[in-house]
Amino acid sequence: RSIVNHLDSLRFYRQKFDYKYAQEELVRLLQKKFTIDSLARLIVEKVSTLVRIKITGIVFSGDGKKLWDGKMYCYDNLESRLYNLDLEQKYFDTIKGFKGTFSINYLPVESKNFLESNKFSNIVPIKVNERLLGALFIGEKLSETPLRGEDFEFLSAVITSISIAVENTFLYEELTKRERIKKELE
Repeated sequence: RSIVNHLDSLRFYRQKFDYKYAQEELVRLLQKKFTIDSLARLIVEKVSTLVRIKITGIVFSGDGKKLWDGKMYCYDNLESRLYNLDLEQKYFDTIKGFKGTFSINYLPVESKNFLESNKFSNIVPIKVNERLLGALFIGEKLSETPLRGEDFEFLSAVITSISIAVENTFLYEELTKRERIKKELE
């Protein structure tokens, strides 16, 4: 009987998960230098894989106001596929007042419908000192069970590391841009 339960757990993605190990792995990966694109791709792929989520997306805002490149970086865990979605500034603006993970059901109807049509159900704001650097968009779990307390705890724990990595990446991009301009002027 326990073998059948174990096989069902594997088949329906319900096996127990070691979030401490997953968090350590993600933190280790985030300590490298990245471009915005490569950081976004790493985050969505790793969060989808580690939390066993069907669809994950991320957006960034370097200044806390304007959306970076007007796109959401996404990962489809069922198809193991990275892709981008065009995201209008107005959808990003609707999440600015939220703290911590929240359901898309709290958003205005137009924003909720857009995110729901792209299979997202929860949002985790990425903030540093109350400045919104971006947001992580979470879809349903592979097991089709609701996200549990431990899932939200893991997301909250890694969002701190992600926010530091995002801020460092923006600083690195700005420094690279300045060095490029300096060389062009020489």
